[in-house]
Amino acid sequence: MLKHIVMIRFIDYSEEEKSQLILEVNSKLNNLRLWISEILRLETGINISDREVAFDFILTINFQDKNSLEIYLNHPEHLKVIYFLNSLKIETAVVDYYI
Repeated sequence: MLKHIVMIRFIDYSEEEKSQLILEVNSKLNNLRLWISEILRLETGINISDREVAFDFILTINFQDKNSLEIYLNHPEHLKVIYFLNSLKIETAVVDYYI
């Protein structure tokens, strides 16, 4: 099994704007399980820490294998979310590993 983790930090947004964007991103990502059968488990989380180094949002997805991850990464519905995210001022970190 493979775990895909993405952390997002929203840059230069007010707290109100950031909260709204997080809700929108959360909804878009959670809806991906309706479209992409390779997703075995999808979990999102909103940061509660006030530490400066903390990211604002995390996505964790389990896949059967690397091929399933590749299908997800290239899926048209996932690419729509990526297009939306690329329109925002964000910083991301990604880790993929076998469990």
